Amino acid sequence: MHSDSTKSLLLLLSVVCIATGIVFLLDLPSSLSQISPDSTSSPLRDQQEDFHSIEQALNIQFDTHPVTFPDELQSPFRMYTNKPTRPAAVVRRPVAQPQPRTPLQVKGVLTQPSYIVILEDNTGQTYIREKGDKIHEATIIAISRNGVTLRDNQGSYQINVEETP
Repeated sequence: MHSDSTKSLLLLLSVVCIATGIVFLLDLPSSLSQISPDSTSSPLRDQQEDFHSIEQALNIQFDTHPVTFPDELQSPFRMYTNKPTRPAAVVRRPVAQPQPRTPLQVKGVLTQPSYIVILEDNTGQTYIREKGDKIHEATIIAISRNGVTLRDNQGSYQINVEETP
């Protein structure tokens, strides 16, 4: 009995769908005849009106600048004029010449327990220094068996151990 009621329901649903389709098809020609092309509205005419509106917006001229600035600030949108301008004053400062490096000689390098360098300047003064120590405006940045690397305001430089005859 259950399958008979299902079949009846499907048959009734099919008849309703077919009847709706027939009514729609019969009404279609009258619906299409009601739609007539409007002579005042077409895609081409709408596009031309849009371009005309854009053209009008681009050609708007202002009597005054739409943005105002306080007197001490200048508008970044200002119009450039052909008024002669004064050249900016050039201040020339003397370039400081680097001071000559104090001549140093490596007299020896101790490697135990850590690297220590023995330096002597041109006055005969002897200095015993480690990595990171300063000597005459220069900082010791590395010590090796062959010499020392120093850094001052002119850059880094290396001094090797002197060999005595």
